Amino acid sequence: MLRMEHRQVQTQKQTQQLMLTQKMQQALHILQLSGVELEQHIQQELENNPFLELVSRAEEPPAASAEQPSTAQDEQEFDVCFDLDDYCDKWDIKHREGQDLSYNEDLHSRRRYYEEAITQHESLRAHLLSQMRLAARTDTEYAIGERIIIGELTAAFPAIEVLAEESAATVSGGSCWIIDPLDGTTNFIHRYPQVGVSVALVEDKRIVLGVTYDPLRDELFEAVAGGGATCNGVRIGVSPVSSPHEALLGTGFPFRAHEFIDEYLAVFRDLFLGCRGIRRAGAAVLDLAHVAAGRLDGFWELQLKPWDMAAGALLVREAGGTVSDFFGSDAFLVAGNIVAAAPALHDWIVAAATRHFSPERVRGLANDSI
Repeated sequence: MLRMEHRQVQTQKQTQQLMLTQKMQQALHILQLSGVELEQHIQQELENNPFLELVSRAEEPPAASAEQPSTAQDEQEFDVCFDLDDYCDKWDIKHREGQDLSYNEDLHSRRRYYEEAITQHESLRAHLLSQMRLAARTDTEYAIGERIIIGELTAAFPAIEVLAEESAATVSGGSCWIIDPLDGTTNFIHRYPQVGVSVALVEDKRIVLGVTYDPLRDELFEAVAGGGATCNGVRIGVSPVSSPHEALLGTGFPFRAHEFIDEYLAVFRDLFLGCRGIRRAGAAVLDLAHVAAGRLDGFWELQLKPWDMAAGALLVREAGGTVSDFFGSDAFLVAGNIVAAAPALHDWIVAAATRHFSPERVRGLANDSI
């Protein structure tokens, strides 16, 4: 009887492992697809982007005219070219209505800023063109990246919900894909070579699968709960570092939460004075993958979203590392802050964070989507 029960348990575990493996294979295929095709899709999309049409028109030099040397007409044409209401009507935001209020609020705020700035002085022209090009590129990148990944995942697993930056605001529970279509957006726009794509699977609030792809280095980091972590098929592990003085750490600045800059810099100072060095590369999904691979010895950051952390957290844990929020709790996906490190360093980083932050202070940064 006991042997029969044992065989049944083993069969269930094997079945679960097979299902996870199938999901992993699908996720790997999708990440490779997005990495290969993303830039091509973006270029095609940008060619038909009405926002960039406005930018191009504004960049065109005014026609030479000996009769009208004044810049008044140029300024009038410039205002017409940057009719952002026209952009809002044309550009692909209609599907966002009623889904992402924060995005729409940000868009309207940006539009008001541009309209006010345009009326001030011609010297703002280059700055405005740069900001508009960045905004258009960013919007396109997210739209394309999510469309590729979500489309493939929902086709293969229609019963599993999806949580991503520009998609569902919340999930109901059970199984859920957590997707970051391209982490390191500013790096991507500026051609700084540190960007990554990330997919994780959460079942009953437990991360069971994580994949992070670095398309520029063609590195594919994989982890399945209980199965270890690999990079391009080779087993990886966190650093064996035993002392903070030997450690190279990674972090990210709270660029969306400037009100926390003093506390953050205090933590930075404490850790910086006790370690070998600190790096800030701008793509949390890769920072966490690099902790898992032993390239970084630890990482901490404030105000992250689930899609920034989920896959990387599993990679670190399956590579032998320790992951928590700033206060040692396992609720980092909800809390929105994370410490991931080699076991010998984790408590040291947490101690620095708790000296300068309190749970009450950062409660407002919590994620309510998961």
